Amino acid sequence: MKRLSLLFVAILLVGCSTRESIPLSMEDEKAVENYLSETVMFRSNDGTVESTFKVLGSDKSRGEIYLWAHMNEYYEDGNDRFQGGGWSLPVVLFVNVNEQNIYIKGYDVPGDGSEYSEGIKNLFPKDLHNRIFRFPESEIEELF
Repeated sequence: MKRLSLLFVAILLVGCSTRESIPLSMEDEKAVENYLSETVMFRSNDGTVESTFKVLGSDKSRGEIYLWAHMNEYYEDGNDRFQGGGWSLPVVLFVNVNEQNIYIKGYDVPGDGSEYSEGIKNLFPKDLHNRIFRFPESEIEELF
């Protein structure tokens, strides 16, 4: 019985391990916005992209930052400014971390349609799944 109790405690401790987060400086946040605008978002009208994001979590040991990103393209036609395409979705950034800042190596996003749920489960830690699946419209609107 004592061994069973110790095994149960060990399983609980492993299952409840926490991730060491990656702190983002203002410079890092600007780098993330630029990366989203320049690399992640596809420009359909050759315009400029404005990006915002909300950090959902991060894992320093894996070099991953989990975001909800919102990106909009804007283009001009004469004196008028128009909104082109937009994208609002969860993103995983793969980063190297040093004492001063982060270096973004790449990213991944869940697939469209029927691949979305499986993509969330494969890309993001389990404790973020419900938050991503139920990410409220009000939080998305705050990103504008």
